[in-house]
Parts: sequence; C-alpha cells; structure tokens
Amino acid sequence: MDWGLAGQIATLLAGGALASSAIALGTLRLAGPERGKLSAGNAPAAGSEAEGAVFLLRGEELLDATAAGRLILSRHPGAGSDLQRLLGALSPRFPTLGARLAELSERRRFDLAAADGSAWLEAEWSDGVARLRLVELHRGARRGPTGAMGAALLAELDELRTVARHTPVPIWRTTADGRISWANAAYLDLAERMSEAPGAACWPPPVLFEGLGPAATLAKGQRHPLTEAGTGRQFWYRCSAVELADGALYTALPEDRAVAAERSLSKFVQTMSNTFAALTVGLAIFDGRRVLSLFNPALAELTGLPVEFLAGRPTLHAFLDRLRDHRMTPEPRDYRSWRRNIAELEAAARDGAYSEIWPLVDGRTFRVDGRPHHDGAIALVFEDISSEVSLTRRFRAEIETGQAVIDSLDEAIAVFSAAGIMTLANRAYARLWGSDPLATLKGDITLLDATRTWNMACVPTPVWGDVRDFAAGLGERSAWSAEVRLRDGRRLQCRFEPIQGGAMLAGFRELDAAVEASPPRAALEGIEAGGVASRRA
Repeated sequence: MDWGLAGQIATLLAGGALASSAIALGTLRLAGPERGKLSAGNAPAAGSEAEGAVFLLRGEELLDATAAGRLILSRHPGAGSDLQRLLGALSPRFPTLGARLAELSERRRFDLAAADGSAWLEAEWSDGVARLRLVELHRGARRGPTGAMGAALLAELDELRTVARHTPVPIWRTTADGRISWANAAYLDLAERMSEAPGAACWPPPVLFEGLGPAATLAKGQRHPLTEAGTGRQFWYRCSAVELADGALYTALPEDRAVAAERSLSKFVQTMSNTFAALTVGLAIFDGRRVLSLFNPALAELTGLPVEFLAGRPTLHAFLDRLRDHRMTPEPRDYRSWRRNIAELEAAARDGAYSEIWPLVDGRTFRVDGRPHHDGAIALVFEDISSEVSLTRRFRAEIETGQAVIDSLDEAIAVFSAAGIMTLANRAYARLWGSDPLATLKGDITLLDATRTWNMACVPTPVWGDVRDFAAGLGERSAWSAEVRLRDGRRLQCRFEPIQGGAMLAGFRELDAAVEASPPRAALEGIEAGGVASRRA
C-alpha cells in the first residue's frame, strides 16, 4: 500500500468539494435508488434546480431530490437505505446531522452550519416528510476549476475513490477527537461482519479497533483481535497509523496466518520442552555463536551444574570450564591440553564426528556425543552409561572366569552355535587339534572347517558325517559318543551333546593305552575299523 496515495485518498475524500459544491465526500458503502418512487400526487416537490441540493425523505426513503441532490447521492453507491447514503455524503461536513435529524419530528425545523463554515443545512418537517436543503456559501470563491483542469481533477478523484473502494485492506480516517470521518468499503464490510445486527448500517460506522495507542506509536503496528458476532471466531489484525494535521489515517493488515504460525510454533516448542524434560540424557544446544540456547533438567542433574548458571546462557567454553571445575570431565594433563581438547570437541561436534567416553573421578562414566544443527548450532548429549559399563565389565569377568575354568580341564572342548560357528574352545582343544584360540573368538571357524581338521588328523571314519547331521538336526536330539583313532595311533573318546539354543558341545579325551575302553552302546551299523561310534538314548 502506497501511504502517500492513502493519505491523498483520505484528504480528497474527507476534506471538501472539488468541482461542484454539491460533491459531498467519503466512500461509505450505501445503496438504494437515487430517487424515491413517489408520484407527484402524494408528495411535495423537492424544489427548483435554482435552490441547489434539496432532498425529501419519509423515514429512511428518499421521495424526491433535485439534480444537485441526485449528483451527491450518485457519488456514493453501495448498500443501505437512502437516508444512510445521504448521511454518508453529508456527515463529513455536518458531523451532528444524524442526531439532529432524529429530533426533527419534534422540533419541526433546525439550521445546521458546516464544521468548516462552508455551508449550512436547512431542515424542515411537514406531514411526516423531512425536507433538507444544502446551501453553499461563497459560491463564486469556492467554485472549482473548470474545463480540462476540472475534468482532470474529477477523473483523479474518481480514480482515488475506485482504489479506496477496491482495496481489500481496511482503511479509515479519524478526526482529532477520535471520530471516524471516512472509511473504505473493506472497513465497512468488516464492521458489518462484526456487528450483532448485520445489515443495520449507520454513519459514522462503529470503531472496531478500540484500545489502540496514539497514532505516533503505531508506526510499526499494533496487533489487535476482533471477534465475529454470532460465531465467536477471532480474527487478528496489525494496525498501523499515520498522523495527519487534523487526525490520523489507519490501516489494518490481516495477521491470522502469522498468529496461527506463532501459536503452532509455541505448541511445538512446548511439546519439545516437555519431551526434553522427560529425557534421561542431558541435552545442551549451543547456537551459532556458541551460546547455550536450550538445555533440559537432566543436564543439571547429571552434571551438577546450577540451574542459574545454565539459565544465564554461558558460552561453550565457559560451560566446559565449569564442568572441569566440578570434575565432570576427564582430567587432562595440563590446562593447555584442556583448551586443545575443547577446540577439538567443538570442531568434531560441528562435523558430527564427536563421540567420546568420559570416565569420571567419582566412578561414573559418561558417553558424550556432539551433533551438528542448522545455522551452525551444535548439540551435546550427555548419557550416564555407568550401569552399562559396570554390566559389561561384569559379563567380561564372568566370561573370563568361565574360559579359565574350561581351560583347566584335561578334556578338549569346543562349542558350536546353532548356525554351526565355533563360539568356545579351551586350551586342551587347541593343543589337540592345533587351532588358533583367537580364531575362535573371531567366529572364523565353522563346524565344517572343524570336521575337516578332525578328519585329516584321524584315520577314515563316518563319525564326522554323523556329527554334521547331528548338529543340523531340528528335532529332539540325544547325547552320543564315539571312539576314533588318530593317525599316530592314539585313540580318542568323543562325545557330542546338545545344549540350549540349538548349540552343540564336542568333547575329546585321549584314552590310556593301558586301559581298555568299554565298548560304546548302540553301535552304529557300517562303522569301519578306524572308529566305533555309539549313541546314548
């Protein structure tokens, strides 16, 4: 909106006549016929054209008007009664006309001077008909320019009125005492929407935006709500004003979308705040200037930093220095190393590559992750993994203890998972078959690899094929044993037992040459001389 144009619109439309003394100003949207539908037989005549602008009204209906009067009404098209159109045209010059007309039936007559002293209005009451006559003073002095200049001014006036009428933004002008002296069609439409009795237009229109500050303070605008009568819906506008010599010019820009966006953002922030508050990990977000812009309660609980300090929005360096003072960071060798660690942390967090385990002096362990955010911000996430680390250490100790136990056994033992991967073996197994214990931990040895190793070290026997079939079996399995002979002549007692989760345990024990092993039960048919196998039911 061009504010210079808006001021010119208001000045031309609310200030005075241009080409004709009968042109009343304003863009009040009023309607009705320009002339009442009354025959000459049942109403007095409006008067001769020499009398100027004369109007005959019965109630709010126009009965007759002179040519000058019709010209005035023709410049105020719109909806509304004839009286409302007339008030819209004359009220800018006669502000109290509406109130005086309400008393005309009792007083019978009154004369009213224009506010600027340029005219007066004669009003008479006779047999229920009001006769209004507009008398212009100093006609010669007030006559506007004629010819091409006058036509140009009238064309410009019509153009400005058209612009004001079709501008979708409510615009209105007030006098020095706050009364509305002019309003565009958008303002009048809005006033009708907000009215509890739509269709009952009046002049001056109601003040919709009450409570606005002085015009001088509204340069940047002031937000103001309006509530629609009947539906209760609320609409928001940002009102701005420009001071004029004899009042002010106001505009109201719709701000419903902006208000809805702000409310949505507020709800989102509230939801995120509630979510952050429920997190067990500490969260610290530093903006692009490395100032703490957001933190959750868990951060204060984990680090022991005062909430007042965090709420004071410290910098990243001040935050980490305070953590160091509270012994909540790994102890560096010296302060120079600490500052270097801070720089490395900031750089790694900016790239999303920072993830460190912080063992603290009080026995706790923190995992600290740095993650980049938009606009150069970074987020530090503090998680207390003391329980996880303690549990891992305990499991590791149990595994090491279990490994030490089976390493102390003379029997060579190997455990295969349901997928056929060797998951456990003791030292006796490594000595017997020459396998690498580290390969067991890496999961590089399969049951097929193991049976090939066993087959190469023993004389031919079908036992190893039975072992593979036994390990792959999906039904109920029973432990069984077999005897095989190594290529160097030693005999081995083998046992294979199913264990939980579909796994299998294989045990190998060397038989003493002086002791004859008892024959196995349920001997398998077709076993070669190199080995005898049996199954235990």
